[in-house]
Amino acid sequence: MDDQRQTLEPTGTTGRARAVVLAAVAAVAGLVLVASAPVGAATVSAWGVPGDVGQPAALAFRLTPPAGVRYVPGAIAMPDRIMRESNKYRSSRQKLCVLYAVEAWDDELFGHSSDYGVGIDWHVQTTTGSCVWISAKANRAVLPGTWFADLIWHTSYRVRVAYAWYLPNGRQIGYRSALLDSAADYQCNTTNCLFGPNPESQWEGDPGGLHFT
Repeated sequence: MDDQRQTLEPTGTTGRARAVVLAAVAAVAGLVLVASAPVGAATVSAWGVPGDVGQPAALAFRLTPPAGVRYVPGAIAMPDRIMRESNKYRSSRQKLCVLYAVEAWDDELFGHSSDYGVGIDWHVQTTTGSCVWISAKANRAVLPGTWFADLIWHTSYRVRVAYAWYLPNGRQIGYRSALLDSAADYQCNTTNCLFGPNPESQWEGDPGGLHFT
């Protein structure tokens, strides 16, 4: 077997929570994670000699709250990615990797408000990813998508997707980073999410991102 896959487990999410969210997505959203052509308007950067990638939009949704519960965390589902080999090294085996990171921005998390002039920035909340080896005869691979659960209301979120290409000796030959930072990068599966600054006045200073309202 020339190809093998390794998976990097997500941080900040329990296995039970993952199972609950996946079941809810299948039952409520009818979601199927599939690779597709680029549709978003992500901010992209790259170096080295990376291959091409498919950049499908993310799906955002909120679960139906149980009886007596007003607020329920939201979730972001990231579809599978198509990663193509680096053409410059097509005669060699290559390891293709993807890393997903959800970033959050929330005044209350830091115990102060941007109204006081204190610098507030995005911070990484959860990451997960995977890698797969492809043979010299292969030219692409489908890297599995993921999802981020327990995203709270009144917090701005955005997702960063990083792609990397490696040779068998461990040398990194290419890199791409896509920051999903516009409304075109997301599809809201319910009326309880939006992209942009929080519309409520007490959240002035919000830089704009994905919200679950």
